[in-house]
Amino acid sequence: MRRLLSIICVAVLFCSGCAGISSKTRAAYKSHLWRGQHYIASNKYEKSVKEFTEALKLGEQINRTKLPTIMLGETYVGGNEIGKASKIANKATKNWPKDSSAWELAGKVDLKKNNLNEAELSLGKALKLARRQKDRERISSLISLTKGLQAYSQANIQTTKKRFSEIKDIKLAKDVRSKSVKILGVNMAK
Repeated sequence: MRRLLSIICVAVLFCSGCAGISSKTRAAYKSHLWRGQHYIASNKYEKSVKEFTEALKLGEQINRTKLPTIMLGETYVGGNEIGKASKIANKATKNWPKDSSAWELAGKVDLKKNNLNEAELSLGKALKLARRQKDRERISSLISLTKGLQAYSQANIQTTKKRFSEIKDIKLAKDVRSKSVKILGVNMAK
C-alpha cells in the first residue's frame, strides 16, 4: 500500500510540474503572438517574422500551430516574400483544409503571384468556410478585387470599375481606389 501511495505521489508531482511548464509555454506563446501582431501593425516585418516563428516553435509543444502558421504566412505576404508565403500557404491548406484563414492566405499568395484564377478558387473556398460576417466581407472584397483584376487584364474597364466598387473592406477599398486613379486614370469613388 505504501509503495502504491508513493507511486501516486510521484505521478501527481510529475504531472503538476508538467502543468507548470505547459502554462509557462502557453504564456510565452501568447506573448510572441501578441508581439508579432504589434510588429505587423508597425510595419516591422522582420521582427514580426521572428515573433511568429518563436510562437510556432512553442505552439508545437502545446499543439497550437495553426494561428502562428497563418500569421507567419500573412507576414510574408505583407513583406512581399512570396516564396516563403507560398510554402506556408500550401502547408496550411494541407493541414487545415476546413479553415477559411488557410484558404484566404492561399488566395492572397496567388493574388501576389498574379495567378488570378487560382486566387479566385482559393478565396471561394475561404468564403464557403468563413463563419463570421467580418471574415465573409473581407474575403468577398478580395474576390471582387480578383475579379476586377481579371477584367482589367482583359481590358474591360467597365467591369473592372464595377468589381472594384463591390469591395466593402474599407482598407482594401481605399487602397484600390487610390491605385486605380494612377492605373486606370479614373476616380473609382464616382
